[in-house]
Amino acid sequence: MIETPIQPRIGEIFNRLIESNRLASSYLFYGPPGSGKWQAAVEIAAEILSRKDGAYDESAAMRVRKLVHPDLMIVFPMPAPKKEEEKREFITFFKEWKRENPYLPVDFGRVINILKENVRDFQQHLYKSPVEGGYRVGIFEKAETMPRNSFDILLKTIEEPPPNSLLMLLTDNFDRMPETIRSRCQKIRFKRVNPDFIKKYLVQDRGLDEIRADLVTSLASGSISRAEQLMESDFFEERDTAIMLLGYLLSHPLQSFWTEFLGLVNLRDKARLENLLAVWQTLYHDIAILLSEGDEAHIINKDQMKALRKLAGRVREFDNARMGLNNLLAMQKLGYRNINPLPAMFETAQRLKSHQPSLDIRD
Repeated sequence: MIETPIQPRIGEIFNRLIESNRLASSYLFYGPPGSGKWQAAVEIAAEILSRKDGAYDESAAMRVRKLVHPDLMIVFPMPAPKKEEEKREFITFFKEWKRENPYLPVDFGRVINILKENVRDFQQHLYKSPVEGGYRVGIFEKAETMPRNSFDILLKTIEEPPPNSLLMLLTDNFDRMPETIRSRCQKIRFKRVNPDFIKKYLVQDRGLDEIRADLVTSLASGSISRAEQLMESDFFEERDTAIMLLGYLLSHPLQSFWTEFLGLVNLRDKARLENLLAVWQTLYHDIAILLSEGDEAHIINKDQMKALRKLAGRVREFDNARMGLNNLLAMQKLGYRNINPLPAMFETAQRLKSHQPSLDIRD
């Protein structure tokens, strides 16, 4: 029985497909980052590869989850290796990372793509007889990173799959997948993760208290990967810095703020800048509640009430808080990591300070 606690609906779908013998040969899992695509694919593979003559083989399922089953093939983006030995090291690194924390995106610290030669290796491997009988299963992580000519190679496999084979393509970006691939795969959409699941995970598995779990859950925006990235960073220290900087912006001349800001924040560190601006969003959300005399139970930064009341005094009016939040949401919509951070941050800070309505921020 397939269990996918991050996305229970997905497990239910595949249990029905397997029970009714209607499993297709190729699936495209698509949805936002951190929506549980990888975890679901591994659990589906574990179920498929552990069934032999109607019996369940627990050891086979465990080998799938450890990513060492001989009939499980994984293709993923990696740096271009200089030697075959380096390629093996990348594969080992990926598997160890995924075993350690399957929710956290693998970080090679370099530019990565799915290599054409790895797609060819996968194709050759898939057409061989299963080592342990039954199925052969392939998982493509971040399939959208394949070069165009690799999709052409893969298309032949999708159109003429070997018997007893299952291919699962995982993508965060549906639009980057060629129409020829999309149209030939059964499409399974993954929605954002239920915030209740993320909070429960943070409290029970990561040991956060309720208040901090509420904060991380809010910032994760339905992404279990985003929640893990926040946990792996010095997030709560960064939040203190973000609170201090917003207070400085609202109470000092803009030039003084910039001197302070650039002394504390490296604009090249876009992940940290993203965290800071996300915290500012939660602060403006909370300030808006205070200024509208709303229900304080909905405040995100409950452990920072003194600082929030001080910030609310500087923002002064609910409409100012609403415009500030809209400014930050506008910058998020453009994509923190896809814009020139210096002019974007300058424009945002200027509008927050003067309580101006938001405008599109461009390169």
